[in-house]
Amino acid sequence: MKKIVVILIVGLYIGSIFLVNFFGLKYAAHVMTEYVSQIECNTIESLSGEEIDYYQTTEDEDGQIEKWFKIKFIEDEYTADEASLANNPNTFKIVCSILPDNAKNKTVRLSYYEDRDSYIVDEESMTVTFLTRGSIAITIQSTDGSNIKEMIVIQALKKI
Repeated sequence: MKKIVVILIVGLYIGSIFLVNFFGLKYAAHVMTEYVSQIECNTIESLSGEEIDYYQTTEDEDGQIEKWFKIKFIEDEYTADEASLANNPNTFKIVCSILPDNAKNKTVRLSYYEDRDSYIVDEESMTVTFLTRGSIAITIQSTDGSNIKEMIVIQALKKI
């Protein structure tokens, strides 16, 4: 009886090795996906490279922190056509840091109220071009499913 049990165990062991190799079950390493944990937008840049830091933070009704930027609006006749926008000194690039550095998906989406008479937002290059004085509130949100947000307000004023 004892020999049969030993033979049965050895047979099952050899059979399991055969079955695993036959069906191709292999070890697959599990790769941890890193999600965005923070979005930081502490500066915006003019097209000439001048950095403008935020000057204050406020809290909205939902408890979200908003960073406020002031820019000097230069009065001139600028239209919404591409040639005029390329030379518009009222164009500013939103500069964001996405943390952690090894996050798998670092793309973000911009949410804002659209007003093509006051400003034009290019989401691909993350630029805002002001056509008139005014302000824009922008929510920058991760697209990886973590729903991390950064809220900024840019004010275009004639004089600072």
